[in-house]
Amino acid sequence: MSQAEQDEIDEEFEKYAPLFADLKTHHKSSLLFYEVHVVRRLLFVFAAYYLSEYPWIQVTSYLVQSKIMVAYLTGWKPFVDPVTNYIEIFNEYIVMIIGYH
Repeated sequence: MSQAEQDEIDEEFEKYAPLFADLKTHHKSSLLFYEVHVVRRLLFVFAAYYLSEYPWIQVTSYLVQSKIMVAYLTGWKPFVDPVTNYIEIFNEYIVMIIGYH
């Protein structure tokens, strides 16, 4: 890779650096946090809109998504700050408890 190409990549990264400021940037799995979050929200909207006649499928998909997110957060701990990781994990457990209620 030439120096010009590397400089171009660095410039592109600098544009989006604030998005990744609190994530561990040396692991690709950590960089996927926001993508996973957006996909999860889209699946939630899809289930709410298109599966309105099947509430048991809605609840099941909601709980499965929460369990997958807890596994992702506990397995990769995507944030630099350990407190942020624990807060996100706690948040997911609370969301899951509310889903069971």
